[in-house]
Amino acid sequence: MLCTLCSRCKIRIAISFHIKNSVNKSVEIKMKRNRILQIVLVLLAVTVVTEGYAQSGVRYPYIQGGDGASNIIVSRDASGGVDPSCIHENWSGATPAHYEEDPENKVAAKFEVATSDMGTSKWVDISSKCPSGWRVPTQRECMLIYVMRDRLKTTNFSTSNYWTATNCYSDKGWYISFRDGYVTSATDENLIRCVRDVN
Repeated sequence: MLCTLCSRCKIRIAISFHIKNSVNKSVEIKMKRNRILQIVLVLLAVTVVTEGYAQSGVRYPYIQGGDGASNIIVSRDASGGVDPSCIHENWSGATPAHYEEDPENKVAAKFEVATSDMGTSKWVDISSKCPSGWRVPTQRECMLIYVMRDRLKTTNFSTSNYWTATNCYSDKGWYISFRDGYVTSATDENLIRCVRDVN
C-alpha cells in the first residue's frame, strides 16, 4: 500500500500494514525503529535539495548544539533544511485538533522536548496535561522524538507508550511505543512528553 508522506515533495514510500482481527476489529500498524527512521528521513527530505531551497551541508534533522547538547530538534533553520511544505507553523498553545492525513500532522521547524514526562492520561484528557506554552506533539513529531531520543540531552524516556496529539477516530488517538516503535491507536492511559515550538 502506498502512502504519500509529503505531497509537495512528491515522496511515496511503501508501508506494510499488519491487520489484527480483534473483537473491535482495530487496525494496528507495526513499525520497527529502523522503518520509522526511514520514514522520518524521507519525510524530512534529509540532504535533498528541492525547488532551490539551500542546504548548508548540515544533515537535517539535528540536535541544536550537537548530540547531547540540548533538547531542541531542528528540521529547518536560516541555512536551509526541510522543504517548508513539510513544516507546520509555530503554535504557542495546544496542538490544533487534526487527523493523521491532515496538514497539521507535520513537524515544527525547531522544537524543544520537555525534560520529563507529564504523567499518564487517557486520550480525552491529554490537551490539558502540558503546562502553558507547551503542547502534545503531532504523530510525526513524536516519531521524530522516538528516532532521535538517544541524541537529546535528556534521554530519560520510558519504554512505555507515548501519546501524540493526532486523532485516529473521534474517540481515539495515536500513540507510539518507545520500546519498539509500535504505532497504534487507543483511548486508555499512556504517557505524555510535551514539546514547544522554538523561534
